[in-house]
Amino acid sequence: MNTERAKEIINSKDVIQIWHDSSEVWLENVEGSYAEVKDLSSNRIKRVPVNELNEV
Repeated sequence: MNTERAKEIINSKDVIQIWHDSSEVWLENVEGSYAEVKDLSSNRIKRVPVNELNEV
């Protein structure tokens, strides 16, 4: 995923499935080329490169 698309998703009212590695995540914030995401299986917050996120 690119940074522009990640920002569009954050501003969207739709629920869009995002995955990082093999976990579904909720996109919380984007700063530069990094995103703050919440792992939906563990509720853990982590900072990951935007280009590692995948939209389903």
